[in-house]
Amino acid sequence: MSEVGERLGRRIPLYIEVDGGIGRCGRQPGEDTLQFAQQIRNLPGIEITGLLSYAGQIYSEEGREEIRSTARQEAATLKNTADLLRKAGIDVPVVSGGSSLSSKFAQELEGVTEIRAGNYIFHDVGQLSMGMITVDDCALRVITTVVSVPAPGRAIIDAGSKTLTTDTMPFSKGFGYIVEHPDIEIFKLNEEHGFLSYDPASVSLHIGQHLTIIPNHACVLPNLCDEIVGFRGGVPVEKIRIDARGKNS
Repeated sequence: MSEVGERLGRRIPLYIEVDGGIGRCGRQPGEDTLQFAQQIRNLPGIEITGLLSYAGQIYSEEGREEIRSTARQEAATLKNTADLLRKAGIDVPVVSGGSSLSSKFAQELEGVTEIRAGNYIFHDVGQLSMGMITVDDCALRVITTVVSVPAPGRAIIDAGSKTLTTDTMPFSKGFGYIVEHPDIEIFKLNEEHGFLSYDPASVSLHIGQHLTIIPNHACVLPNLCDEIVGFRGGVPVEKIRIDARGKNS
């Protein structure tokens, strides 16, 4: 990267990633990050401008207080590491961390200057099942159609793994939340179809009926579509083209 910066005649700003506890990427907090920063600080084509981390394990916590604790722990780890670098003369004006869950406690994350709440505009079943949001907070929804009712208590919809993906969530069942009938379970997916299970004594479905699904994991849906239809007050008002359609690499 430094060589690229030299060729461009500029210093490329970069963040050093610190492992936030998920064990995926980044230097270890504290001395390991400091030593790495000292190794690269004088490279001519880069400029260290911040630290970043991602505590993805927060999505395995079971309650609001556990989520708050993990968010605060990530912030404290980042702050302590940033302070260590600053004492060594390495300025890190940006301290970037957090997630959509930890953003709920933004005012408590001392030392963090930026929160990367990637799913904040949509929300999904993951956060809904953890009690951190309500159904009304979930902006991304899939409108699907019942295409078959093969037996009492069973129905098929025209949304499968190519639409909903196969992601599951630890605190909910099935492959999405059906807004009109929360007790219905989407228990199985083929590529083009979803399989529904429900109590026929309390729910009646028919071919052609539309159902609204909140996806388990909103992050992985938009780039599977050419466009998203924006609704306001229940009325479609805008088509939003997905520039990242199919761009997974």
